[in-house]
Amino acid sequence: MNPRHNLPERGDQSDDLFRIDPAAVERMNRYHDRPRGLNDDHFGISTELKLHENPWVLKKTLTISYVDNLSRLMLKKVLVQAYILSFMEGEQVEEVNNGAGTRVQIKDLDTGSDHELTLRMWPASKCYVLNDNWRESFVRRRELNAGDEIWMYWDRYYRCFFTVRGRVVQIN
Repeated sequence: MNPRHNLPERGDQSDDLFRIDPAAVERMNRYHDRPRGLNDDHFGISTELKLHENPWVLKKTLTISYVDNLSRLMLKKVLVQAYILSFMEGEQVEEVNNGAGTRVQIKDLDTGSDHELTLRMWPASKCYVLNDNWRESFVRRRELNAGDEIWMYWDRYYRCFFTVRGRVVQIN
């Protein structure tokens, strides 16, 4: 034995060096024989790399009613409550829900332009709408048509971001 490191000397055939713990072998066999997920590591924690959440949770394929003279964009109640109202102050949420509405800033990422619309609860359908300039600021200016796909997301600074993700080819 090497007294300095408490290890066997080279060439020393000590049985202590090669002793196998049967319980440890059994645990290793059980671990390696179990079914595992693709990204499980030794502690049951996923090692899947996820750089960020996709912020574009409000995705709409425009219909005729969104681009005609009704001048409003309807949004699903559950999405507005989860991804928009959760970023607003209590007073703003109350204004939105009582139908009066609150003005929101919208940044068109494709053109770099800023716009202001009103977000409110639509009493007839109990869903939410963006209106007061929807038609002028987006439909006409961006030449949106039924079938075009738009994406939006809200950030914690009360700002909405807008982009056109797909266009329908218009045949005249």
